[in-house]
Amino acid sequence: MILVLLGGCLLALVPALIIGALVIDKIRDQLSVDYARTQTQLIAQRVGARIAERRQLARQLAAQPATSAWLSAENPASANAFVADATRLANDFDADMVFAYRIADRHFYLLDSSPSADLISPLYQANPLDTEDAWLFGLLDTSTDQRIQVIFDAHLERQMIWISVPVFHLGRPVGEVGSGIELPGFIEEMLRERRPGITPMLIDPQGNLRAHPDASLVADRINPGYFDFSRNLYSLVTPEQRGLLSSAIIEARRYPGSQVVRALNLQSRDQLISVQSLPELNWLMVSAVAPQELSDADAPWFAYLSLATLSILAMLLIMLGWLADRLLLNPLRLLTASAQSIARGEFRTNAPLKRRDELGQLSQAFAQMAERIRNHTSDLERTVSERTQALEHANEEMRRAHRTLDESIGYARLLQSAILPARLEQRVNGAVLWRPRDRVGGDFYLLHEEPGGCLVGIIDCAGHGVPGAMMTMLARGLLDRAILLAGGADPASVLTETDRLVRLLLDERRGLATEMDVALLWLDANGRSARFAGAKLDLFLECDGQVIRHRGGRRPLGHRRRGEYANVELSFPSKARCYMTSDGLLDQAGGEDSFGFGVNRFIALLEQASALPLPQSLSHCAGAIDDYRAGLAQRDDITLLVIESGDFSPR
Repeated sequence: MILVLLGGCLLALVPALIIGALVIDKIRDQLSVDYARTQTQLIAQRVGARIAERRQLARQLAAQPATSAWLSAENPASANAFVADATRLANDFDADMVFAYRIADRHFYLLDSSPSADLISPLYQANPLDTEDAWLFGLLDTSTDQRIQVIFDAHLERQMIWISVPVFHLGRPVGEVGSGIELPGFIEEMLRERRPGITPMLIDPQGNLRAHPDASLVADRINPGYFDFSRNLYSLVTPEQRGLLSSAIIEARRYPGSQVVRALNLQSRDQLISVQSLPELNWLMVSAVAPQELSDADAPWFAYLSLATLSILAMLLIMLGWLADRLLLNPLRLLTASAQSIARGEFRTNAPLKRRDELGQLSQAFAQMAERIRNHTSDLERTVSERTQALEHANEEMRRAHRTLDESIGYARLLQSAILPARLEQRVNGAVLWRPRDRVGGDFYLLHEEPGGCLVGIIDCAGHGVPGAMMTMLARGLLDRAILLAGGADPASVLTETDRLVRLLLDERRGLATEMDVALLWLDANGRSARFAGAKLDLFLECDGQVIRHRGGRRPLGHRRRGEYANVELSFPSKARCYMTSDGLLDQAGGEDSFGFGVNRFIALLEQASALPLPQSLSHCAGAIDDYRAGLAQRDDITLLVIESGDFSPR
């Protein structure tokens, strides 16, 4: 086993090393690109953050009331207030230089970190004809609210970054204020923490080097449009690659905030150049990364780590192989031989191990298992044979019972279908949705025709399945008797007479559920009027897309307390539809919370279906109920009867 493990390791080692080297090279290249971008972005964010901080300082100083008051009319009180505001803001923003310029007398004031700084006394008076003072006049001549300028200040004899904001008093410019940053110290702070293998640089749009670790390469003039090829980034790359460098600079200036990476030969070394625009200074940040130097810096640690890892793995492999063979593999061979004997049916074979550890316990379990298997095998075979015969007999009995029950239910459905009106749709301009919960149910509908019109209705008897179907047979007989006695034109009298017959026939059988919900509608032959009466079922009348609910009596037929039933006279416009439904539709559970369908949702459904022809209207309602149910079981029998106004004379 040890030889196999060692051989497998050796076979896997060579391709693993090759693949690992390729992967490491790819990772190193990608990490170099990401590192160059990260370093460029980091320094650019430092520059942007410092400039934004000083810009905020200038804006807050310009917004102080004392600033506009002092620059518009000099007086000691406003001057002292301005000095206090400027000192406070300089301390808050950790700024070492704040300035102010008054238009009226062209005085320039400066407050810096030197002990002799005095913001009350002007440092000098600006001359509009002097090019060295032109930066003070440029902002007020434009429509911008701020300006950032990088110049060599001849008065201070220092390279400066000036961030200035105009100040207005009563709508007219009175001066400008801002903050100054010494360029050399600012660049040194921004380019700190340089690692081996990376060279940060700052260049202007012409490519002149404004900051570089090698000070001899930095251009000493910062005038706009100045070009010094000897101290230019273009001079550090080969002539063939200057076009690539130029395209990177153009792309970076076109898309501020993005880092453009190019592979160039810089100062005779293959390096990755990352360029990002610094719109605050109109300069560009450049990071040159030498991937090989980065790798060389980490190479000793990688080699030591790899060697230590391989040594530990080899020692662990040898020790694990020896322990596995002595403590696990050899005992498992013996146990395997015993298991093979048991598999061949030799249940008297004993496991040979006599140990107190887990393998010894496993050996004893094998011996006990063999004995129990031998004892149970014969019993199991006999028991399986007996139970198989019993199961086959029970299955045959169940099949016969199920066949008999299925035939009985089918016959009951045939009988129940016989009491339902035939061709209802053709005889009264109607349609019906009849869905028993089981194959038969306690819901049915009726149609009784007379010379003056016809009586239609739905009946919901107590019970489901076969008991409910039997109740429908009884209910149909009682209704026919009541119609014969009371006449179809008086639905309320039909309900009262049916209730009397139910009580007369079933009053002594109060232990049974004999109640019936009924809705009856008499339709005159002229098709313009109707008469409705209900027992716990309502009529929904739809006219011009609006649905009106006419309630029936509060108690069903056969209730322990007698109900009172009254007729509701109806008149139809040119077109109307009458809907009657059993409570199985309104109580059907569904939706997200498994609530009942409900009356409000049913009325909204009828209003949606009002524009459809009668058959499509009923199909639309059936589809909406199925969608709402969404796979839940049907809770009760469902019957929905719809009649459309028209000629109801017998046909």
